Amino acid sequence: MSALRVIVPALLLLVTVTAWAKPPSPEKAAALEEYAKGEELFGAGKFDAAATRFKAAFDHYPDPAYLFNIATCYERAVRWPLAIRYYDMFLEKAPDSPAADRVRGLRDAAVKAREARRVTIKLVTDPPGATASVSAPSGDTQCETPCTVKTDPGAISIMLTLGSVVRKLQKTLAPSATWDTKVSMAAADSDPTGTLVIDVDVIGAMAQVGGRIVASGAKVRLPVGVHKVIVTHKDYKSWTSKVDVGLGKVTTVSVQLNPASEGRTQKVAGWITMGAGGVLLVGGVVSGALALTAFDNAKDLENGPFTAKNELEFEKHKDKADTRALAADVTLGLAAAALTTGLVLWLTAD
Repeated sequence: MSALRVIVPALLLLVTVTAWAKPPSPEKAAALEEYAKGEELFGAGKFDAAATRFKAAFDHYPDPAYLFNIATCYERAVRWPLAIRYYDMFLEKAPDSPAADRVRGLRDAAVKAREARRVTIKLVTDPPGATASVSAPSGDTQCETPCTVKTDPGAISIMLTLGSVVRKLQKTLAPSATWDTKVSMAAADSDPTGTLVIDVDVIGAMAQVGGRIVASGAKVRLPVGVHKVIVTHKDYKSWTSKVDVGLGKVTTVSVQLNPASEGRTQKVAGWITMGAGGVLLVGGVVSGALALTAFDNAKDLENGPFTAKNELEFEKHKDKADTRALAADVTLGLAAAALTTGLVLWLTAD
């Protein structure tokens, strides 16, 4: 770090002297403004923020001294990969600079410091041969297990792939830590499951769930979630419902089927009742017609010559008309009731 203390003021001074040797261009003026802000932040120990200002200064005016300042900020922030990157950029831009040898020394020291802090990840799988993709702060790398990966500390994500089996690992590693992993890559059930039992009260009924035919009382393993269950029998009404299967649980569904003959019997009864109503309707109409005929005959006798015989015939036809009219009323009433009852039975049958 003694070299660092010597060279940082020298380069910062170089920027200042170079910039003010003559009136600065607008680009240089903007760069110096950013540099002043970065110098203030650097002095306050806010190294990441200072690096951002020095980057802005370099964007305005590409003086390699700014690259060195950026590298110094990251070194102070113990962000070795970035410090090394900007040391390399300085050496690329100014390989013949009087400060180049010292910068190379600082870079070598940064590389050693980085190596001392790197973490070690030992990847072992059963069976071996899995592809390991490791994501770390310093970048991504791949290897085939068993393998060892050295990378920078921080949040580490690993994805192991072997055929259709995928395993994911995550861990945050402190500097110089070692992570030993041994992961089983054996295939496992891809979906969590539960058990369903369908108990039907009718022998010979067929239950279907998830496209499978299930015997009554049998235990069936199904993926966790809601499943549609259909139970049918040729002599019974079908039964349909949705059942929720829980993880690791046994769910039992009791099904009571209703005879399909009930609906058919009711429909037949409805037809028979309506048929009886139709017969009664015809009978009522006939009785009404006969009543009208008897009434006409009685009226003719009433309007004819008055004799003892005509009077007797008049009373006879009048009684017939009254009797047949009453029969027509009763028959038509019964017909209406029968037709209504039969229609209701037919419409309400399942």
